[in-house]
Amino acid sequence: MKLGLGFFAILSLTTMWTSPAAERSKQKDDEASTVSRFLAAFNAHDVAGLTRLVTDDIEWLSVRGDEISTETKGRTALKNAMTAYFDSTPGVRSTHEASFESGDFVSVRERVYWGAKGRESSQAAIAVYELSDGKIRRVWYYRASK
Repeated sequence: MKLGLGFFAILSLTTMWTSPAAERSKQKDDEASTVSRFLAAFNAHDVAGLTRLVTDDIEWLSVRGDEISTETKGRTALKNAMTAYFDSTPGVRSTHEASFESGDFVSVRERVYWGAKGRESSQAAIAVYELSDGKIRRVWYYRASK
């Protein structure tokens, strides 16, 4: 069977062109994957892994009612805060119970588990991750509930 030059031209065009919807879907997958890798690094208490997934100017914000406070600002501050947190809560781990994406944002319902005196406790919270160029730029962490 002989294939003409037109076949190869069409094949080249179809492999080079990706639809805008496919690009958005890939971006969402990449952003959700970044948040999932962040969770895995958190669960491994891998501070270096966490800080590789954030921008230099990362902001971690706490939202309580109508107040927003800055917990950390900058990669070094996040590194120091997470190191201290893992030192003070050695068994802490987290799961994502639900998530959805919208543009550059990934929203998750997280459940954090920790133990004290042989008893495990947990609480859930909503977190919204803003991503920029494949890295976490900003996190809004909403007040936790049981």
